[in-house]
Amino acid sequence: MKFIANVSSARTSQTFSRGVRDSSRQLLKPSTLLILAGALALGTLSFGCADKQPAETTGQYVDDTAVTAKVKSALLGDETVKSLAITVVTTGGVVQLTGVVGTADQKTAAEKIASGVAGVKSVKNDLSVK
Repeated sequence: MKFIANVSSARTSQTFSRGVRDSSRQLLKPSTLLILAGALALGTLSFGCADKQPAETTGQYVDDTAVTAKVKSALLGDETVKSLAITVVTTGGVVQLTGVVGTADQKTAAEKIASGVAGVKSVKNDLSVK
């Protein structure tokens, strides 16, 4: 009986090791390698499609910051608009106005004031009227 038990356990270990070898062979099949290579290539391409806009230079940043400060000052100094609820963001000389004003006249006046500041190329008026 001992002999049969040993043979049985030997067969079990052979079957187990054969299963391990078979599964490791599956990883090395050309189709599996092709799938992995394709997935890697797609992952690489998706990262390569990032926005290609050039970074803002230090000089542009300083200019935009100065324009923003001038526009904010002009808006606060005007009796028609005079609102702290207006956010001003400048990028490449393009001024974007966001926030809330009380009337349509204030919205129009804010855009006109911003357009009159030196260094402003254009104004994007995204102000909302209450």
